[in-house]
Amino acid sequence: MNDTNSGLNESSEDVELTPWEPNGLLRRVDRREVELSRGFLRSKPGRWVPNLMLHWTPLIHSVGADIRIIEVRPILNPPQMAEQGVMLALGKHFIVVGADSNFQSSILDAIVPDSTPKSRSVVLEYLGRRLLGSLAISWGGQETGRVRVFGGIQVDSHEYGGAVKIVAMINGRPATLFLFLSGTLVDELDRLWRLELLSLNRAAPIAQKAFFEIAQLAVPPAALSEYLRSGQAVDLDVAMSDNFVLRIGDSTSISARMCEVESNLGCEVVSIKSPPPPFPEGFDRFSVVFGTIDCDSSMVAEWCQPGVVIDTGLPLGDRIELWVNGIKSGKGVLRSYKGRFAVEVD
Repeated sequence: MNDTNSGLNESSEDVELTPWEPNGLLRRVDRREVELSRGFLRSKPGRWVPNLMLHWTPLIHSVGADIRIIEVRPILNPPQMAEQGVMLALGKHFIVVGADSNFQSSILDAIVPDSTPKSRSVVLEYLGRRLLGSLAISWGGQETGRVRVFGGIQVDSHEYGGAVKIVAMINGRPATLFLFLSGTLVDELDRLWRLELLSLNRAAPIAQKAFFEIAQLAVPPAALSEYLRSGQAVDLDVAMSDNFVLRIGDSTSISARMCEVESNLGCEVVSIKSPPPPFPEGFDRFSVVFGTIDCDSSMVAEWCQPGVVIDTGLPLGDRIELWVNGIKSGKGVLRSYKGRFAVEVD
């Protein structure tokens, strides 16, 4: 984080340090979201149905509707929906198409304006069946076995592992459609996405150490003993927030946010940072970290996706470690000083 730092360079008895208490302040992430954040929740569903629009372009052109897809995104907790839908069973998996009243009115007004309620109901089921049929034909995953389609399904009568949210503009009106997915299908899509990431990372796994870092300071060698002295207070010159860095070696630096995963420190990836500038020559690298975990290149490939949540396995709290030039050299407590993070050395 910081390249240089003057430090408080004073005993903690001489400065006013206040506790830093993360419990209850950070976003809580449940175990299921952590597990799916590297795969299903980061996936691009269009990859598995690459030819889907080929089945819909003729219909859209024939009715003269202006239909544009704005967003396609996997979600973990789909909304409750009392409407009826259509189900596609693919072996042990299933998908239910569900649309709220806003989407239904938008699509029906575009395709069959001024129609009767009964005919509108028939058209909705036809569109649902057509969508699921084209999904089955376009599916690029593994063989799923027998494919069956059922109409008149009450959407909220089933349990789902997740959904794909589709936001569209239909003749200028926003509308949202959901593909509700069985838990087994969510797990399968999660597995397939992670396999794809591994296929792109063919290098032999290399053991590395990941640092969950609050600050990195450039310290003159002559001053290093003072920074590590018991009772010393070190101003990290970093504003207090939930931001920190996941640092892996000298080449990978990931901006992240702290979160809570079942009383552990969680790491939510925000963005991949460009390689940091060379460390100042003639200075010692003084790193303040919550802790470290061992990883390899395949794990890093999964972590380098914005939105991934990592359970560090470290207890959520104010205990920190002090590393100098890659060697663990001390411990301390994370404190607050004038709105900035500070360390009280053990």
